[in-house]
Amino acid sequence: MLPLVGAQRIYLADCDDRGESPRTVEGKRSNLGFFIRWCQGQGLDYCHDIDLANLELYRSHIGHLVDRRRKKRLDITTQRNRLSAIKGFLRRLQYLRLIEHNPSEFFESPGIPRRIPRAILTEPEIELILDHVLLYGDRGIRDRAILETLYATGLRRMEVGRLTITDVDFATHVVQVNEGKGRKDRRVPIASRACHWIRRYLTDIRPQWSHEKTGPTLFLSTRGNPLTPGQLSRLGAKYIHRAGVNKPGACHVWRHSAATLMLENGAGLRQIQEMLGHASIATTQIYTHLSLGQLKAVYARTHPAARVDWDNT
Repeated sequence: MLPLVGAQRIYLADCDDRGESPRTVEGKRSNLGFFIRWCQGQGLDYCHDIDLANLELYRSHIGHLVDRRRKKRLDITTQRNRLSAIKGFLRRLQYLRLIEHNPSEFFESPGIPRRIPRAILTEPEIELILDHVLLYGDRGIRDRAILETLYATGLRRMEVGRLTITDVDFATHVVQVNEGKGRKDRRVPIASRACHWIRRYLTDIRPQWSHEKTGPTLFLSTRGNPLTPGQLSRLGAKYIHRAGVNKPGACHVWRHSAATLMLENGAGLRQIQEMLGHASIATTQIYTHLSLGQLKAVYARTHPAARVDWDNT
């Protein structure tokens, strides 16, 4: 009989051997840990103890858990992630012939409602924020380069933090993204204005902060270390607030704004998908709900009810 704890260890090593990212493996470790601890509390210590009825009981259990920080039940995305980790675990154990039957074969994970982002920055707001950044001296130059990069490329926070000096091709205005989400590489265009600010940061600021252990990371802290995801998020949110733009968001709002503005100016979904590095165009289709300017223009031109301006009658 195979203990659940031993099966988890084998499975995670297998995930690592198959080249999954450390972040993905750690997420699976965490989600499976929640499940195994629950199983142990129910007297379920071995893989053969798990059946569909147990999985449904666990679904009910996590559906009633409360996030202590938010003081609300776990959101549906978190619930789905925890259940999907179990399904992947059991499916792989069966594939490796460590269990005879997969009890999750007919177990369905909850669907996730596709929510549109809470905020999108307009062009005037973006320019206001970018101009405001320069009030902060050397850090402002670095931060202007970071925000210009986020806006010009639509890169994720993680991808910007991992950029190296040689990933930006100033001659062709292209950025090489190495091991983005899903460990996929891609190349995306970058505007000449963003290149200007990156070049200025590389010339005037980075040499002051780097040291013998710095390495090739492009964007550094004042101590010469790579910026952490938390530091990037705080940086992104800080300037939106300080510029007086009353909208929520940090790094991802720049990605959403770039995609929405491109769509409103005529870019196709397929091109935006390629730029953002979405595995499925279904993810990119969220931006069709965000380009309200286009929708309002078509509505005013085509809907009979919009032909009369009642505000001026």
